[in-house]
Amino acid sequence: MSQTPRTLQPALSERHFFEAELRRRPERANLSRVRLSVMIRFGADLVCRVETVDRLPSCEFAEACDKALATGCPDASATAARISTPDGRTFASSPRRG
Repeated sequence: MSQTPRTLQPALSERHFFEAELRRRPERANLSRVRLSVMIRFGADLVCRVETVDRLPSCEFAEACDKALATGCPDASATAARISTPDGRTFASSPRRG
């Protein structure tokens, strides 16, 4: 059973905007989480957790999403850095190997 997605308010914060776009853009492109995860080389579980605001995106994750979804964001990694924890840590895992 899938969970009901959290309601995001993109104007509330950069984090909410990022997660809202992470939901909207793949849907518009008809991409599943699994397909997006293959394209960006991060696990589908991580894509889901970032999308539902359970995890923060790393700079690498944001850049990979920007490239795969052709968002045109001038500096996706800077956005990810601004929405990381106050001590600068992010919670997204490393890209998959292989």
